[in-house]
This record gives sequence, C-alpha cells and structure tokens, in this order.
Amino acid sequence: FVVTGSADGKILRPLALECLAHPSGVAVLDDGSAVFVAEMLTNRVLRFVQRPTGVYHMSVFHQFSGRLGPSAITCDKSGFLYVARYDFK
Repeated sequence: FVVTGSADGKILRPLALECLAHPSGVAVLDDGSAVFVAEMLTNRVLRFVQRPTGVYHMSVFHQFSGRLGPSAITCDKSGFLYVARYDFK
C-alpha cells in the first residue's frame, strides 16, 4: 500500500490500500505535489497528484510492455523521474 502524511507529519493516510499488484518503489517530488509508484507485473508507473490539498487523484503515468516491469523508481531535485526496469525473454 501507499501512504501520505498530514502537513504536520503526525497522521498517515492510505492513498492506495489493497489495490496494487506488486508495488516495488515509491518516489515523491520535492514539493510533495506528486507521488509515483512503480508497480511490477502490471508493467506500469502510477502517479498520485494532490489537487486540492489533501485530495489525491491516481493515473497511469507510463505503461511499459514486457513481462515484469519497473523494479525501482526515484526522482531528482529538478523533478526528473528515473525508473529501473528488469525483464527477460
């Protein structure tokens, strides 16, 4: 599952609970406006965008082809997203 915290950091709320196939990594933009989740076996990266504050909307950010899919994810201070992907033939 994927969680987010309140502004004061005291309360955790689930963003995705019991609905992801195999989440394998999480990346958060520096400003906290988006959360990205690498999901193996569905071969995709999900994006949770916060608009308005406290309300998150999920979409498929990128759909890969192949068998396994993304195994790790991170982003840098400029907002570039890096995805590690493993697959075999």
